Amino acid sequence: MDNLDNQQYPQQPQQPQYGQQGQYQQQYGNTYYVKPSLPDDSLILGLGIGSIVCLLLGFCGPLGIVLSIIAMSKAKKAKQLYFAHLGKYDNGSLGMVNGGNITAIIGLVINGLITLFLLGYFVFFIGFFGLMAAGA
Repeated sequence: MDNLDNQQYPQQPQQPQYGQQGQYQQQYGNTYYVKPSLPDDSLILGLGIGSIVCLLLGFCGPLGIVLSIIAMSKAKKAKQLYFAHLGKYDNGSLGMVNGGNITAIIGLVINGLITLFLLGYFVFFIGFFGLMAAGA
């Protein structure tokens, strides 16, 4: 046990205090390049999430379909722009576009199924009550 206490461990580097420059800035200077994000990346993600939120609100199926279609078309344009200029835009921005596209696809499928179900439901009952009214 005494051998472990006497052992020398390498010292951890000290963190720079607030206001001091870190090692990266000292070595390379204060100039760095931040890649811009894709246009409308947060809008695409918001529209995709909005299409799923329409599921929770009940009878907003057509609105969710519209939001999904807008998000998917904007995501397609953003991906074309990203791949046309590789390395120009931030990779995290592409992740937001992909996430918005995936949520838009999920929202489109589920909202479409709910809308078709509700249309079928109303057509059935309108036909049913129409037959009852005609037979009475």
